[in-house]
Amino acid sequence: MIQSILHILRAYARAHAVPIADDPTTQYIESLLKKIRPKYCLEIGSAIWYSTLTIAHNIQKWGGKLCSCEVSYPSYMVALHYMYHSQLSNILLTYGDFIKFPPTYYHNSFDFVFVDGQKNQYLDYYLKLQERIHNDTVLVFDDVISYKSKITPLTDYLDQHSISYEIVQLSEEDGILTINA
Repeated sequence: MIQSILHILRAYARAHAVPIADDPTTQYIESLLKKIRPKYCLEIGSAIWYSTLTIAHNIQKWGGKLCSCEVSYPSYMVALHYMYHSQLSNILLTYGDFIKFPPTYYHNSFDFVFVDGQKNQYLDYYLKLQERIHNDTVLVFDDVISYKSKITPLTDYLDQHSISYEIVQLSEEDGILTINA
């Protein structure tokens, strides 16, 4: 069932020009999740739910939970539809801007964070996440090569504060930035 929903979501994304995680990114995330086995995960920018479904499906195997937020109401409604049909019970899907959520909105600190929201807000997301991560948290920021100019505030901040990160090119045109907090 999960694979058929992923197939439908890929077709929907193509038909409606909705950007979703490409296959190399999805495969990288899946292998990372299997390696670190996070219990509490966060996704910022669920769009139509493609990466959300991928993450939730993988982490449910060891009892992991996923909180995902989306700022676009139409995308949120599509995501709700597919969430219902997936029958996964380890997801909290929220509508709204993560930056505006109060610090107490989420009850746990996160072991894994996938950021695929507004690229020009990546630094804001990172700073806000400081309230909800711990030393072993792995953060993954998507689309950092194709949107290099928009994520420069984040990389400048990380460099200025000597925060170690890695940019991994996953395809000819794009890649991710990972931080092991």
